[in-house]
Amino acid sequence: MKDGYQTTKDVAVSRNVEIRPGPLADILRDSLNHYPNFPLHDTLMSFSAPFSCFVYNWTKLQAEADGDGDKQSTANNDLKQLLEHISATAELTPYFQDFHTAKDSTTINFRYLWTIFPPGCLIYSKPVMGEDQVLLLQLADDNKLEDSAKRGLILTCWAYDWNGETFNRVAYDLEIESFDDTKAINMLDHYCVEYHRDPKKVRSDLIERGKKYRYLCVPKNAIQLFDYGGINIED
Repeated sequence: MKDGYQTTKDVAVSRNVEIRPGPLADILRDSLNHYPNFPLHDTLMSFSAPFSCFVYNWTKLQAEADGDGDKQSTANNDLKQLLEHISATAELTPYFQDFHTAKDSTTINFRYLWTIFPPGCLIYSKPVMGEDQVLLLQLADDNKLEDSAKRGLILTCWAYDWNGETFNRVAYDLEIESFDDTKAINMLDHYCVEYHRDPKKVRSDLIERGKKYRYLCVPKNAIQLFDYGGINIED
């Protein structure tokens, strides 16, 4: 592990870490190969604060660092030191002191809002006509806001929609505006479905609605005529 800083108490913890090919790199590659754009080849790995891929997989990496009891390898110990290093950076020290330790916390502050949105999680939202919807998160990013003076978090998500002929994957950019102090996670405009008051009901209701919607879009046996009630939207 090469972190480019002196290990003295009066020197700030480095915000950048490089991992050379070797046993530690192999552990990270095996543990984090699902993370978007994670380096999968035998090359020098470079990471910078806030070390999001580590934060999102912290519990998994801690278990890997602990190894198999007495069977601690040098790579396991290196990983443990790496995690200690990351948790001591200026960006993450308050997070690990206040929020990460509260496993069942249902509140969050804006500074660490990104930590509850790992890529691949399911986002509960109402982006279309105020109806419940669950979308697949690709990325949480605070650098995409059109107004550079405005703070917020953009969730880039995917969902499937019908264009009149076929189902296609559609991108949604969902914005969460900045807020002061802490806020209940399920009071956000968009949040991971696991924080919903009744995630099982959301899942069952949306699966049932999705089946019905697909049937209406792609009817069998050329059944194309339907009775319906509601607003008629014409092109």
